[in-house]
Amino acid sequence: RGIIGVAVKPVVGTIDLVAKTTEGIRNTTTMFTQTPNRQRPPRAFASDRVLLPFDAVTSAGTFLLHRLARGAYRASRRYRFHADLGDHFVVLCTQRQVLMLETPEDDDDKNNDFSVRWSVEYKDITQIDLYDRGLAILFDVEPEVAIVDIREPNTRLLIYTKLSALVKAYKLGLAAKQKVKDDQLRPPPLPQVADVPVLQ
Repeated sequence: RGIIGVAVKPVVGTIDLVAKTTEGIRNTTTMFTQTPNRQRPPRAFASDRVLLPFDAVTSAGTFLLHRLARGAYRASRRYRFHADLGDHFVVLCTQRQVLMLETPEDDDDKNNDFSVRWSVEYKDITQIDLYDRGLAILFDVEPEVAIVDIREPNTRLLIYTKLSALVKAYKLGLAAKQKVKDDQLRPPPLPQVADVPVLQ
């Protein structure tokens, strides 16, 4: 038994070495063809391009906004708030727009992107009403009204409060910009008669 072991052990070791080496080579070649799965969404940037500390909700909302329409909203919109309504719907608010997003009902594919069901800019929102089953958002543009069904009372109140504050802040900002523009275009006041020096 000992004599057989002296001859067999080196052969088994050599076969094991060749098997592990080929397995390592095979794994190395497939490593470069596979894309790694993201463990969490990337950290978000503030509007002044400062990297923010990781916050799961903000990072998930920003990541969702950047994936919309293959990145069409990435450069022009800043994430402010989002809420999952269930039934494959999400309300997402940016610095100047509210979007209703819908995901395909097939949850098996993790790469399914949300599609924009409707969106409206804050400047076009005339009124937001809270009622017992959700929100009614009235617009200046077609379709003129959107009913957002939100059964959970806390989520309903949270969306109403946040969306109302965002619309109000946006409209106040527009009014302030318009006032500055009007002030710049206004001619300087004419001097009063008493202020004009009399020439003799």
